[in-house]
Amino acid sequence: MKTEWQFPFDVSGFRFDAERRFGADARRDASSLRDPRDFQFEVRICPENSEPSPGFDQSGFIFIVLPMAGEEANAAAHQLVHMLAEKLSFQWGHFKIHGGFVMSKRIPETPEEETEVGDTPYSLTMHVVEVIDPPVFDVKAFAAASARPMDLRLLAQYNEACREKSVIGQFLGLFRIVENRAISESPKLTLKDAIKASTQLRAMFLESVKGVEFDTFVDSIVETRHECAHLRLEKNFGYVPIDPRLESEVRPLLFQLQILARSCVEDT
Repeated sequence: MKTEWQFPFDVSGFRFDAERRFGADARRDASSLRDPRDFQFEVRICPENSEPSPGFDQSGFIFIVLPMAGEEANAAAHQLVHMLAEKLSFQWGHFKIHGGFVMSKRIPETPEEETEVGDTPYSLTMHVVEVIDPPVFDVKAFAAASARPMDLRLLAQYNEACREKSVIGQFLGLFRIVENRAISESPKLTLKDAIKASTQLRAMFLESVKGVEFDTFVDSIVETRHECAHLRLEKNFGYVPIDPRLESEVRPLLFQLQILARSCVEDT
């Protein structure tokens, strides 16, 4: 059973002048894949003539045909399409894959598979996010907050971290604020010990975050900071933008870290 996977894309900095087709060997990029295997796959890049997405030069669809089906094919398709996107971006410009709308098609190769597929070869995966109306500006709350003295440098660091789109960048930006407070109080201690020794950081955290041990949280964010800031591929150490661990290990810490960093800004 083969499967064909369809992903929308946008590009900026270059354009495709026509539909492009090519074959590839996954073995060549075994070191880049989480589950390296020896198989060949087909790629088809189909640009559209319609108006591209805002901020981009061209939109279209990329198709990947794999010699497998099911969850195995799903994982391989996502790995390969992101690998292709990174290679295209590195050599030509910005090639952005949209993973929130993915269509797949089962392609039977035997009579038994034809019977299995029947008249339902297609499937569609969508990731939907609820859109919530933004809060209305409260002039009294703004006046009260503005009356408190704040360090403009920390305020700018916090806002820049919140604007950061990558999980790694956002984590490091928020962590710098907490690190600054801890090291300024205990410059001779290690980073982890300095954060744990800060009675102010501990009090701010316990006041705002319930059900989480402060020392356990500190262990997690310091270890995560090391993997966000440093990369040792030969030791399988460090996060990269396509790392699936970002969603399970780093993103869950962001909300609590943001609360603590915001408290540091407000308490300057």
